[in-house]
Amino acid sequence: MIASTRKKLAEKEGLTGILRELFPYLGLLLMIVLFSVTTNGKFLRIRNLTMILKQSVIVMIGALGSSFVLAHGNMDFSIGGEMALCCLLSYYVSRLNPYLMLPACILLALLLSFLVGVVHVVIGVPAFVSGMCVMFIGKGIVQSVSGSGLICPSIYNALDATWFYVLALALTLAVTFILFNYTRIGRNNRLIGSNPTAAFLSGIDTKKYKILAFLTSGFCVGVSSFLTIVRGGGISAQTGASFEMDTIIVLTLGGAPLSGGSGVRLRSALLGALTYFILSNGLIIWGVPAEIIFAIKGILFLTIVALTFDRSNKA
Repeated sequence: MIASTRKKLAEKEGLTGILRELFPYLGLLLMIVLFSVTTNGKFLRIRNLTMILKQSVIVMIGALGSSFVLAHGNMDFSIGGEMALCCLLSYYVSRLNPYLMLPACILLALLLSFLVGVVHVVIGVPAFVSGMCVMFIGKGIVQSVSGSGLICPSIYNALDATWFYVLALALTLAVTFILFNYTRIGRNNRLIGSNPTAAFLSGIDTKKYKILAFLTSGFCVGVSSFLTIVRGGGISAQTGASFEMDTIIVLTLGGAPLSGGSGVRLRSALLGALTYFILSNGLIIWGVPAEIIFAIKGILFLTIVALTFDRSNKA
């Protein structure tokens, strides 16, 4: 009886693994085919595809960084607030020296991510709590000072081109790919997420590597913040809005398990972001109201979590 039950559980877990591996590719393919044949060619227009790419890259880069935090079993809810504050700082820096906007974004994001990590691993505050504090503080400050919008110098307008987004993604992907697959930062965070007790007993400094994961996430947020400025030409009260939830949904759509561990892959950020923004774009072309689109995304997110959640890590 026990052997039969174990066999059924193993088969179920195997099916879950197969679903998690295949769903991102099948989902992306389905979205592309569906909207290619139902939008009278509007979806496949170069201008439309370019817009999807630019939107996707900003969240892709943020999701690449969040993958490190997710790998050890946490979710970084601070990144929306970090983006808002980084964009606000870059606006003020641009008035002094516009060439310092990118370094300013990255440095502030690193500082904020470090604080979130320290509060979590040293003081013991849950990561989602410290992250949400930064999220609310950052968005609150930006909403209170941005007014009707703050316009940055036009020096970066020329960078709002496809080649620059592709270059930014390629460089960030190269850095994160090496860190995630060929350094202890990636390997140890996946080990921590898979079995924190075993990781600690094996001598891994779990606090150190968790903080390094948050710092990696911060670096990516800094890059995404700069791209947000380049794309929007300034900031508004909505800067950074839903960025943290977008990255979580994107990673889930891409097949990353919310439980973290060895199942987290960087490809989830790429596949998930493309699927997410192709879906949004296609629904807009169909004329679906914005509130219905939000509902569809929520239902889709819940469905994917229910189908692919790794229950083997439950206490």
